[in-house]
Amino acid sequence: MTSLPRRARYVLFAALGLFAALNVLQVFAFGAPFGDSAALDLRMTGYTAGQARGFLEAIGEDGQRIFFGVFRWLDTLFPPLLAVSLVILFRHIRPRRNGVIIGLYALLPLAYLVADLTENTFLKKLRIEEGFDIAVRFANEATILKYSVLGVALLTLVIFWVLERGKTR
Repeated sequence: MTSLPRRARYVLFAALGLFAALNVLQVFAFGAPFGDSAALDLRMTGYTAGQARGFLEAIGEDGQRIFFGVFRWLDTLFPPLLAVSLVILFRHIRPRRNGVIIGLYALLPLAYLVADLTENTFLKKLRIEEGFDIAVRFANEATILKYSVLGVALLTLVIFWVLERGKTR
């Protein structure tokens, strides 16, 4: 495998930087990214309307301003960067493979992107009480889908990496 082109590294570093910023913001604004203090976006197994209300009440008005403000803004930038990063990694790890095959695997990051942006759309609607339960239900389903697809994409990348490493030895 060759090293990544400079532009590809910039995209990867930007995605890692945004990931770090979101996690730092999580810790300082909402608390540890585990259990009830975890932002709804980070709850891989989903959440109920009661848990969403509990999170919003626990973080208070200041936390909600951050959650619906800068956190939402950063979390809208992050999914496209992560999706592009995943496509770059797929192409880098399997450079000698058929373009159609790589294109099919590139659908995984696209599916992740759609699920994450759908999740974000419904999470923004939690600011108002009207339709809160419905918005939580759709956001929750999108969150679970997002992490499921991301898990498959990362597992596939690891398998590809192991296979390519085996060929170069």
